[in-house]
Amino acid sequence: MPKGELVADSMDFPIRLCLNNKVSLRFSSLQELPAEKTTLTLQAHPGSMCSVRAIDQSVLLLQKEQELTVDSVYSQLPVQKLSGYSYDLVDAESDPCKLLPVPEDEIEIIEPELELAPDVEPASRAKRSFYFPEDDQKNDVYNIFKGIGIKIVTNSDIRKPYDCHPVVYYTGMFYSLLLISILIDSRARNIIYCTLLQH
Repeated sequence: MPKGELVADSMDFPIRLCLNNKVSLRFSSLQELPAEKTTLTLQAHPGSMCSVRAIDQSVLLLQKEQELTVDSVYSQLPVQKLSGYSYDLVDAESDPCKLLPVPEDEIEIIEPELELAPDVEPASRAKRSFYFPEDDQKNDVYNIFKGIGIKIVTNSDIRKPYDCHPVVYYTGMFYSLLLISILIDSRARNIIYCTLLQH
């Protein structure tokens, strides 16, 4: 991209397991009587290492893992699917949202109007702050490559821009539940509607 940004995507494609060297093994007849003669034909590509074993069929019935198949051979591979990094390869990233508080003059607070009984004293008020951290589930180039186990080294911008939620200040009573709805208008000013439920 002109500004040094990268665009990437990934997708899993199911493929049929196969081996490079094709091997065929067959008898001259499907069935023979005891003490009869038969012919075993083995064909393979040059350079293939082949072996033949003769076991009782009951062994395969009782221990199916003894039968060699394409799936059983591929299951012995040390790495079948790459995913993620080891801890020493992960690029640690500090949370920039903690360093970007919203100035108080840019925050407009609308407090709810609470109706109290005549004999109820208002609770003490205090100034509180809430921090909304960045969502860890980020779909950016860095995490796409990380998801398939590939380490990318570049000076381009491969991380998703942070959409930092502001540090919200409000002055209100001590209540057990705070429901906050945040609306952002065209001037990017934060209007906080607080609905408080009393103890």
